[in-house]
Parts: sequence; structure tokens; C-alpha cells
Amino acid sequence: MLKKIALIFTTLILIGCESQVPLLIRDQPPKNPSIQAVQTDIHRYQGSFIRWGGKIASIHNKKEGTIFEILAQPLGDEGRPVGGDESYGRFIATVAEFLDPEIYKKDREITIYGKVADLEEGQIGEHAYPFPVIQTVKYYLWEPITARNYYPYYGGFGYPYGFGYPYGFGYPYMYPYGFSPFGYYWW
Repeated sequence: MLKKIALIFTTLILIGCESQVPLLIRDQPPKNPSIQAVQTDIHRYQGSFIRWGGKIASIHNKKEGTIFEILAQPLGDEGRPVGGDESYGRFIATVAEFLDPEIYKKDREITIYGKVADLEEGQIGEHAYPFPVIQTVKYYLWEPITARNYYPYYGGFGYPYGFGYPYGFGYPYMYPYGFSPFGYYWW
């Protein structure tokens, strides 16, 4: 009986730790061409599956769906854009449904899994630019990363009650972690 409870408990923990990012977004296709390769030879890559991502440059809702212009950036382990100011170019992603532009707004990070459909001549300012067009199969809008502020935490026996330690037992550990005679704990 105890083994069954331990197995159930372990299974629940593992399910809770599982990534919420869809598998198609997390895993890169075996032959994931670059934007430059698609721009150079569209006929070779038409119909190929890609996983690209970056920051939304613009969004337009049409009768047949939503069209994104995306500033492509390098992707991390789970498919999240990690580029900062680095760019691989731009591409257009079409989604066959209405997406609210107040949620999918400029500068939000998005990852697209889809099929290379075509190459469309467009403009970036006054500069002509060949945009690869992707028919989206799956997309994932990433939550914004918020900065976490850490403050000094001097532990349960901290200054001025620190038994002669000016910073207490918690020093130099930072909030939200502390130290007690029984070990570290989350504050």
C-alpha cells in the first residue's frame, strides 16, 4: 500500500514539473532551414516545416485570419526567443483564426511552427525585403519576463539579535531564502 501511495505521489510531482510548452514548439524539426536559406531558394524549401520565433513587429487581422510580421531571433532550449538585439531577419506567419491585437501586440515574443508557403516581396520602411510566408500549424505566445528583486535577508536570528553576527545567520544569502538552525528555508 505504501509503495502505491509513493508511486502516485511521484507521478503527480512529475506531471506537475512537465513543461507547459507544446511539443511542436519545444522540439526543432530535423531539417529546420534558416530564413536566409529560404529567401535564397524558396522552391527548395516550399512545404518544409520550420520552427522560428522572435518578437512581433506587426499584426493585421484579415477576413481569412491573422497575419504576423515577426522579427526572427535565436531560440533557446524550449523554443523561447533569446535574442535581445540579435536578429535573423523577418518573416510573415499566417494564422487561420482571429487573434486579438491587444494580447498579441508589438514586441511580444512568439514561436511559430509551420510550413513554408511562399516568398512575398514587401517593404521595411523604404527598403524592399523578401519575406518568407509561413502557414502556421502551432504557435506559442510567451509570457513576458519580469525582473525579480532580491533584498538582503538576515535570517530569523538576524541583526540586532544575531548572537554577535552583524548580519545574522542568513548573511550573505538573499531574500527569499533564509537560514534557521534547521537549515535553509523559502521565505
